[in-house]
Amino acid sequence: MRKALLAVCILLLTGWLTAQQAMNNDSVIRFLKAGLSDDQVVETINAAPGDYDISVAGLLSLNAAGVSEKVLAAIVAKASATATKKPEPAPVQLDPGTPIKVITTSTISTATVKTGDEFQAILNEDINKGGRVVARRGSIARGVISDSDQGGRVSGLATLSLTLTDLTLADGSQIQISTNIHSIILTGSLQDLARTWGALMEQRM
Repeated sequence: MRKALLAVCILLLTGWLTAQQAMNNDSVIRFLKAGLSDDQVVETINAAPGDYDISVAGLLSLNAAGVSEKVLAAIVAKASATATKKPEPAPVQLDPGTPIKVITTSTISTATVKTGDEFQAILNEDINKGGRVVARRGSIARGVISDSDQGGRVSGLATLSLTLTDLTLADGSQIQISTNIHSIILTGSLQDLARTWGALMEQRM
């Protein structure tokens, strides 16, 4: 009965440590002195966060305290995995006023699009923030036609208004954006030109 109670207490202690704090060299030595088996200590090392000293002095100290080769190997493996793990990049947030230059990938004409239609564009220049490229030239952007008027409201003037809604970042992820409305007012030959070419436009957050 006493042995069973001791085993339960040790397992509870292991679970508490896993959830509450990181393991280190001293934790391993205390666990072994408390009567945990090598397998139990290795399991805890693998499950819990760890901050181990695997310098020559640190390993010699563990060996002198009676830590087995099996446990030492688990400590080294855990410390090595922690050291090589790369931190997750911070989420990208574009600042208000960030310029976004895009070229539409197809013709956008008042004769073929209507208000509410979606369009696709490609980024014409890299977007940089904090010294790194967060969106590369050629990345896909998408937007919506905010207004398309062939000239009915103002005789002889065709109006197109566009805004971007999302952008593909350098890491391949997509973010939703909200830009100002880019309006184009066209007359005569300029109107015909816009029906032939994709529009180059600069928008800002």
